[in-house]
Amino acid sequence: MVYAKKLLGGLLVAALVLATVELVLYAVGVRPRTYEDDPFVAFSSQSPLFVENKGGEGTPLMRTSASKLSLFNQQAFSNHKPKGTHRIFCLGGSTTFGRPHEDGTSFSGWLRELLPACDPSLRWEVINAGGISYASYRVAVVMEELLEFEPDLFIVYTGHNEFLERRTYGDAIRRARSPLSPVYMALHNTRIMSGLGHLLRRRKSAPDGVSVLSTEVEARLDKSIGPADYQRSDTSTQDIIEHFRFNVERMIDMARSAQADIIIITPASNLRSCTPFKSDNLESLDPTQRRQWLALVTEAATAEGAQALALLAKAERIDPRHAGAAFHEGEVLFSMGKYDEARKAFAKSRDEDICPLRAKTDMISVVRDTAARKGVPLVDFVKILGNRAAHGVPGDDYFIDHVHPTIEGNRLLALSLIQAMTAMGRVTPSGNWDQSAVDMVAEQIESSLDNTKLALALKNQAKVLGWAGKAKDASRLARQALELDSTDAETHYLIGRGHDLRGEHEAAADFYRQAINLNPDLPDVHGALGINLSSRGQHMASIEFFYQAIKLRPEDWRAYDGMAVALMECDRLDHALDCASKAVEISDGSASPLYNKGLILSRLGR
Repeated sequence: MVYAKKLLGGLLVAALVLATVELVLYAVGVRPRTYEDDPFVAFSSQSPLFVENKGGEGTPLMRTSASKLSLFNQQAFSNHKPKGTHRIFCLGGSTTFGRPHEDGTSFSGWLRELLPACDPSLRWEVINAGGISYASYRVAVVMEELLEFEPDLFIVYTGHNEFLERRTYGDAIRRARSPLSPVYMALHNTRIMSGLGHLLRRRKSAPDGVSVLSTEVEARLDKSIGPADYQRSDTSTQDIIEHFRFNVERMIDMARSAQADIIIITPASNLRSCTPFKSDNLESLDPTQRRQWLALVTEAATAEGAQALALLAKAERIDPRHAGAAFHEGEVLFSMGKYDEARKAFAKSRDEDICPLRAKTDMISVVRDTAARKGVPLVDFVKILGNRAAHGVPGDDYFIDHVHPTIEGNRLLALSLIQAMTAMGRVTPSGNWDQSAVDMVAEQIESSLDNTKLALALKNQAKVLGWAGKAKDASRLARQALELDSTDAETHYLIGRGHDLRGEHEAAADFYRQAINLNPDLPDVHGALGINLSSRGQHMASIEFFYQAIKLRPEDWRAYDGMAVALMECDRLDHALDCASKAVEISDGSASPLYNKGLILSRLGR
């Protein structure tokens, strides 16, 4: 009994000493290591997002670093916050940035204009710190930098970019899942551990077995063959979701360390108008099962209603995880008016997408659960759009592409944020705040828009989607761009590509010709029209366009390959062989020029 009392007394004294040291370290500004370190990834180097410049009157201003302007908007704010200013930092990825448009039509831009109209009693300062392709672990680094600039509120919209960069997880992720994880993380969160790390200089550049990432984003899609680079891995997916959870919690803790509020937004995405980026059968299927599955989904593609559903249900029993089949099921259910079931099928398609460029259901749950557990305000954008979208299934009514909201979608999000800020006591709406005030701001923003710039943004996004193999989505955006600017040749070309891929070759040729009339110097258009004509037996006519494509881009092996086929079909075999040989010489190892050269040699009897 005496021994137990002594032990308890010793533990209490030790706890008191540790608490005192923790308080002292807090007083001198030592932060927990989790505010500075991510135990799951490290970076080769870091450079600040904002650098100091002198303003017009010599006032120190923080401006977006020139080296960051390819990923961030140009923003500026005072180094020392002016009295009476309410400073808001908006953090996240390309949705926060405002892609595919600019800052002015992002939810940050809407907030910047709406807040003074809602509550003119304060000077509002909204800084858009959203970075294109930035995942939560990079967003957290940006927040760490911004803590020293007297933030009043952080608004965080993240979750769509977690799978963009290739990385691995070693012992760190296993520790996070072990029964001792709460103890480990609690110790990691103390200022004592942070102080010891600095004092003993034992901090490593990266935890064992954890990837060291580059200073800026190196997305897998930028340096690969596209979505085909992705493979299904449930273990990797769970690791990434665990890491995402950590960073959402970490950002909440960091905001609180600066006595700032934080609002978290659930990452919403296009369900109804966005096919999955990559679908594939389970590896466990044998050849017979694959043939059976393919026969069922092929038949379902030409069936309708209940018959299509029955075929897809049989296919699902063979392979329950094919994203493309789930999307088709959603389309059929939606067409039948079974909207709740359709929404579930579309969500399943998103979650089973092997190239996950939209936040999964589990990640949306992480945001909701973490906000509830940590007691921070949540703007449930997923739920908001579900309540407003056609039949409760968000599509191109609120999204430009797979994740980026329309201008109207961004306005809706900004208004929802103002509601949350009002509930927090951050905003006190004036007596003049009503729908007419909102409409007046909307008119000001919309009247300042440049249709040519809007069209360019839509066209560029269409090109990205086309490269990713999403021809239907790319064609839809290109048509929207054409409505804003009918003089852009590339836009006509993109619409033509969509027609070609749907087998509508005559319509495609019309758009290609319009593109050439607008700009005769685009080799891709000449090549596409050559292939289009040759595929319809107009080989002699196609030769002219292949020739122009080669003239504009001499190293275009596809144009040489197409011309070789056209010349072969016109019995100009010697010239065809020259073109085929050139295609083989300059190609990237593709099979097509080799095959066509073989055909020509065969016809020559060689």
